[in-house]
Amino acid sequence: MSPFGVRIRLHPAGSLPFPRVLGLPYVEIPVPAGSAAGIGRFYERVMQAPVAWEESGNAVRATMGPYQWVRFVETEGLADYDNGSFHIAY
Repeated sequence: MSPFGVRIRLHPAGSLPFPRVLGLPYVEIPVPAGSAAGIGRFYERVMQAPVAWEESGNAVRATMGPYQWVRFVETEGLADYDNGSFHIAY
């Protein structure tokens, strides 16, 4: 957990299946239950990003570049969650 309350998950080098070393292969953002499908459609239609719906049905991944994606995971208890507080830049 960062000093700002952001959860950071670290993976050992070589533990993710990528052909080269990446500093940040993905960002995972919790979203309210029932919203992953709409988020996926937005990224697919508006941003024209390749999107993959996970078999669990409660998460979607939007590809942002070679071997990098944003994963949106439905999480209970986020009804009043402010999604506008996230900003990703590279």
